[in-house]
Formats: sequence, C-alpha cells, structure tokens
Amino acid sequence: MNFTEEYRINYYLNNLENLNVQVDANMLEFDYDRVFISNKEGLKKYEHLNSYFRDMIKYTSNINTDKYFFCLFGDNFQTQSYPSFIKTKRIQENSNNILLNLDSERHTAMLHYIKNIDKQFDKKNNKLLWRGASTGNHIHGMRDLIVRKFQHHSNPDIDVKYNELLQGYTNDKNEYFLGDYKNLEQQLEYKFLISIEGNDVASNLKWMMLSNSVVLMPVPKICSWFMEDKLVPFVHYIPLNDDFSDLEEKYEWCLNNMGSCESISKNATQYIEQFMDQDKENEITKRVIEIYLEKVNIEVR
Repeated sequence: MNFTEEYRINYYLNNLENLNVQVDANMLEFDYDRVFISNKEGLKKYEHLNSYFRDMIKYTSNINTDKYFFCLFGDNFQTQSYPSFIKTKRIQENSNNILLNLDSERHTAMLHYIKNIDKQFDKKNNKLLWRGASTGNHIHGMRDLIVRKFQHHSNPDIDVKYNELLQGYTNDKNEYFLGDYKNLEQQLEYKFLISIEGNDVASNLKWMMLSNSVVLMPVPKICSWFMEDKLVPFVHYIPLNDDFSDLEEKYEWCLNNMGSCESISKNATQYIEQFMDQDKENEITKRVIEIYLEKVNIEVR
C-alpha cells in the first residue's frame, strides 16, 4: 500500500477550503496548550522551547511568506475552530486539523537506525511484550486496563508492565508491578510487541512497524502524518479488542501462525518505508504549508 504524493497532500489538508479569518491581536500571545497565531519570524523567539517549534521553523525556512497561520502544539487531537497545523486528529473526523510531522524528534528520529540494531524475525524470541508509561488513561484508560489484567500473568512469556507512572499515577498502594526498563534494542529481541495509544498516537508504533517484529494493538482511534487509519488488520498488525479480552487468544494465534506473522511484519515495514525518503517528505510538507497559506487568509486586527 503506497500512497501518491498528491493523495497524501490532500489527506493532510483534510478538505481545506478557502477561508478568510479575522482575529484579535491578543491571540498572538503564546500558550503551550492552546491555538496561537504566528508567522515564520514570530516562531523564532520560541524555538528554544521544544521540538514542535524547531520543526515548524525548519518546515517554513524555505517558504517565502510572512503570512500568519494557526498552530497547536502538544498532545492535542481536538478539532480546532480554524484550520490549524497540528500533530494529530481523530480518525474519520472532518476537522480543521491540518496534519504535519510535528514533534519529529520524539516520534521519528529513531527510525533511521532501527534496521541497524534489529534482528531477523526468526532470530527473535517468541515472547509478547508491552512497556510504557501511564499516559492517556484520563482519555481512554486502555493502558491501565491492560496492565491490571496482565501484569501478574501466569504465562511468563506475556510480559505486560508499566515502566513509568505519570499524570498523577503513583504506586503508593503497590497496585502495580513495575517492569524492568527495556531500551529499543532489548525490545527488538521480541517477535511480538504491543502498541497502545497514549495521549494521542502511540509514539512507538512507527519503529515497531519498521522492525522485523509484529505489532499487536487495538484499532487506532487517532491518526497523524503516518496515516494510521490506513493500516489494515491482519495485513499490517494483529488487532486487539479495546478491553484486551482477546489478547491471549491472539497471542496463541501468532504462535501457531508464524508464517503469517512474518508476512504481516514485512507489510508493516514496507508501509513505514514509504515515509523514509526525506526529500519526498520535505516536498510534501512544503506543499501542505503552501496550499494552506494560499487558501487561508488571516487578518490580525
């Protein structure tokens, strides 16, 4: 499944139409958690703050414009009032969210060395692994659900644990059996890796799919630059119920269908590889921003 550049540009623009917007000057003030308006020059005074700013500065550096645009940084997929550059959106939602590959240092920087540390599928162990932080539970609760169900599982080959408690979670009552931290290379020892959305998309999904391991996960609810809504169950990943009631069954299926699992892993790798040509990604990003600037006219009063 390879998408043309034109298809991807239209996908990221989300049916953007011509629009004139008037806004008050006080909206120029920066707040990490809400939409703000800026232009290329206005971004620069914040570039030290985080990778969202650095990405936007990089993406607009070769675009000759001083026009304003809306941005929203951070883990936020809610529909915006006006067309806004953002990292994610809800799947199948016709919103004003214009997708860019934001926070790329966290989500995609590791992709270029995964193949250097990965193993062949048949050289990996047959165990099932999830490690992650307690993020996103205030939204959907899926990470806490899987940990509570499986952190003390009788099968030692099902290894599901938190490695970090965040966003108000503590272990004061010893409710959680925290797992040993595993880096990328250690996780790539496993044939079967679980991915679960957190505050928005799962940050580990891209490198898992690029690897020679197999991803098991609930059907995605949020999409990003990597178009997660285009992933096909049993083609690119093994689907799980949102309550993980079928996890043991699906793991057993994997163990009995190694050939199919290896094919799924290869399909997933090919899917992610189409996003790895940096020149093409730069061109698509440039066109998305240029079309936005052509169609959206923002006047500051």
